[in-house]
Amino acid sequence: MANAPNLFDTRLLTLADARMLYSERRTAVLAQDIANADTPGYVARDLPSFASILQTMPLAPASAGSSFAAANAVARARRVPGATTPDGNAVNVEQTLARLATTDSAQRLASELYSKYLGFYRTAIG
Repeated sequence: MANAPNLFDTRLLTLADARMLYSERRTAVLAQDIANADTPGYVARDLPSFASILQTMPLAPASAGSSFAAANAVARARRVPGATTPDGNAVNVEQTLARLATTDSAQRLASELYSKYLGFYRTAIG
């Protein structure tokens, strides 16, 4: 069977690592939004979706670090469209908290996947 999946192929770990790095960066951007929810003129920001970043990132194990670094450099925080308050603040706290919760769930999933996959290695090594 030539096309059998290789359980020890580290592309899965590369993907989980990339997702955790993305989640960390997005959490920092969203935390800034929440911290500045009362700052006059502050504009809410967010990163592009992880899926759009993933499209530019090859998942070859050998280029994992460099490929995500390149994709991460492209993933600059962008303005979030939406209404502004009379003082010019554009942060919607409820929407930002919802995006933060989604990011937290995705980071937990990636972390659990990473841990379980490393458990395969421990089991195989003995």
